[in-house]
Amino acid sequence: MRILLVIFLTVVVECSLGTGLQNIRINTLSRNKREQDCGPGKYSIEERCCVNCAAGEFVEHYCNEENGKSTCKPCVEGKEYMAQPSGYTECIRCTTCDAGHGQTESSPCTVTQNTKCKCQENFFCNKTQHMSCTKCLPCTKCEHGDAEACTQEKDTICKDNRSHIAIAVVGCIIGVIIILTCVYLWKDRIVMICRNKPRQQERRKFTSKEDSELKSVGYGPVNGTSESNMNANAVTNTMQLCPPRLEDIDLQPFLVVFADKMQFKDVLYCVSTLSKQFNKIEDIKSNSKAEERNYQLLKLWYFEHGKMGAFKVLLETLASHSNRRTAEILIQTVEEQNKLTVAAQ
Repeated sequence: MRILLVIFLTVVVECSLGTGLQNIRINTLSRNKREQDCGPGKYSIEERCCVNCAAGEFVEHYCNEENGKSTCKPCVEGKEYMAQPSGYTECIRCTTCDAGHGQTESSPCTVTQNTKCKCQENFFCNKTQHMSCTKCLPCTKCEHGDAEACTQEKDTICKDNRSHIAIAVVGCIIGVIIILTCVYLWKDRIVMICRNKPRQQERRKFTSKEDSELKSVGYGPVNGTSESNMNANAVTNTMQLCPPRLEDIDLQPFLVVFADKMQFKDVLYCVSTLSKQFNKIEDIKSNSKAEERNYQLLKLWYFEHGKMGAFKVLLETLASHSNRRTAEILIQTVEEQNKLTVAAQ
């Protein structure tokens, strides 16, 4: 009897433990899924999902229940805007057209749209088909008259200086004649040198002592790869990454999207590398909510750096951190947004 009683109690305990562990796994998976995916039109905060505020508004107070509505407040007309529904707790500052670079306002900032700028008179916008204007350049003044006048979208086309063209053509012809003459006169001598050249030549290896002496007088590595080739991959990663037309683009409208596209570790690396405001960086890391840290850090760096060359510096810093893929995603995001802006116009 005692043996049967012991067996019965053991079975009951194991079943109870198994059910408890299964319930714990189910609850954990359910909670993790809710934290990671709130679905479209919502954002996650403190282990619950809240409905986004509409475009032109920001979150004043988070919702108090699952899938509840946030308390929203409108942006300040003419000073702030929010172009899309979001869960951010502040609006984006409106862009100011840069008069110092030939810009003037074409349409004012509203709560749902940023300021639009155009070029002043005697300035043109150097842009491609799907780009909005970010930098105006002064129109070219032609020495020999205009073939086509300067417009908002293209520079002046100057009349050809016929005498200069004629001189250039004559110079090219003379250069070709000289080259052909040298090839003809040296042809036999070159053939003779090639015939007498040994079939195989072994490169002389320097001794370690000779190699050290050459390095000490500035010749760099002799045996093996040169120092410039050792860094070839790093140079390739950053060379011509940012299209020239995007170097001076205004990043304010894109900071919210960049914050969603970039991982926190990448944002922190870039801002820590480029900004000198270390105390403010630590304050944002410690006191900002997790879903807002990326945006707050990017905004801190951008307002310190300024618009000119900011996008190029950000992309090159990402690439130097072996994160060229993220840099390419940011470029694609800017290109697509500019296409939508041009289509809306």
